[in-house]
Amino acid sequence: MNIDYLVKVYLVKSIIIGAEKTGKSYLLTKFMNGENKQIYEPTIGVEFGSKMIQFQLRGKTIKTKIQIWDTAGAERFQTITDAYYRGSSVVFIVFDLNNTESFSKCKFYIENVNKNCSEDVKKQTMLVAIQLSDERKVTSDEAFLFAMQYDIFYTDVNKDTNVEQILHRMVKSYIYP
Repeated sequence: MNIDYLVKVYLVKSIIIGAEKTGKSYLLTKFMNGENKQIYEPTIGVEFGSKMIQFQLRGKTIKTKIQIWDTAGAERFQTITDAYYRGSSVVFIVFDLNNTESFSKCKFYIENVNKNCSEDVKKQTMLVAIQLSDERKVTSDEAFLFAMQYDIFYTDVNKDTNVEQILHRMVKSYIYP
């Protein structure tokens, strides 16, 4: 007897936010199909991807449909981006390790999360550092301390990072806080 229909499917809406040219679209592409393809075209408004993931947690099969909204980093799209905070379960704040200005803007994005999201979402926020070249200007220690200050998760992403594990971690902490 097939009992797949008895497995609960969770829906997790997540948004990727951050300054321009920080690798947000790269992260979406890596989430969706594992490609290490750097994207140099700016996002106009919002891009969207969705993916089903399945894993075992506490002896149960967890099926989750993840919707990921990649938002534009340009300030002229900020009013559009603000609308995508509503209904989000998970937020990824992205900055480029080679760009101190993008790192300094993370505080602005954390303030937006605090202003536009529920307390549950604030607990499901992750600071994501992407290294787009070899000229690193922000250390992992700086980023980690910044994340600790705001009580959010932190991770580095590079071409070797298994982003599926990042998705699983965030989904697990969302389902079982």
